[in-house]
Amino acid sequence: ENTSLVGKAVVVTYKLKVTEEAIDSKTTKNSATLTYSNNPKTNTTTTTTPEEEYVYSSKVVVTKGDGTDNSIKLSGATFVLMNGNKYYKAVMDGEKLVKVEWEDSIDNATKYTTGEDGIISFEGLKDGSYKLVETEAPLGYNKLPQPVEVEVNCDYDDNQKAIPVVTEKTIENK
Repeated sequence: ENTSLVGKAVVVTYKLKVTEEAIDSKTTKNSATLTYSNNPKTNTTTTTTPEEEYVYSSKVVVTKGDGTDNSIKLSGATFVLMNGNKYYKAVMDGEKLVKVEWEDSIDNATKYTTGEDGIISFEGLKDGSYKLVETEAPLGYNKLPQPVEVEVNCDYDDNQKAIPVVTEKTIENK
């Protein structure tokens, strides 16, 4: 009888892939169940532990425009997104967002820079208040002196199922 593992922690790690077809609401719930036994002599005495995780699919789309002529879109503006005092980090699998993590340091945050269309977006968000922080202004423009607040609030269908929302925010530079 091997007793060297008595009292040691058991860590179970699993992977699952959520496809686009599964994300049909702002708060799709994924779940897994682990059934185990603490009795090494029999497997008939078991405990079941459900694990649940929510997948969020709302996003914030930011358009960077000239403060005098908003029809002029600006490239070269770099932003990070804050949730409280944490910074958005996109975990990607190629071009697909796998999950969003919230980092303590801006150095570990995902930074997005506007292209010629002046647009960037932050995906995988749940309802709440966020702040857009401009870390670099377009050439010839001043960086925003303070973060800009943005709210994400979803709608619900007739069955009270959350509908993903796209929150648009225009940020002007002068």
